[in-house]
Amino acid sequence: MEVTRMKSYPDTISIIEDKAFLAPSVSVANDLYPSLEESKQKMRGPIIRRGAQIGVNSTLLPYVEIGESSIVGSGSVVTRDVPPRSIVAGNPARVIESDYSTQRLLERLKARFSRYGEKLN
Repeated sequence: MEVTRMKSYPDTISIIEDKAFLAPSVSVANDLYPSLEESKQKMRGPIIRRGAQIGVNSTLLPYVEIGESSIVGSGSVVTRDVPPRSIVAGNPARVIESDYSTQRLLERLKARFSRYGEKLN
């Protein structure tokens, strides 16, 4: 039986800009084909733009870009770029709202929490 020792490639970075938020247990990949030696030359993690929010247990595949102020729903698997100010969710992640406004998002949150007897000010 042959055992392969995995190597770390610290120079294959992801970019995380200011005010981005990654919730617990977010997985970030940097290599689509880990067993192929040629793949090591093209390794790159995702780019997470300013103010983006990544939900708990989400997975970001290599090379994807999460646009500025975008939201990735919990448990999503992001396989493609996310446009700025978009909300995506699912496996694979799909756009469920484009070019959202902060006011509209706040209204949706207030409506959702009001069902539970809580109030957001």
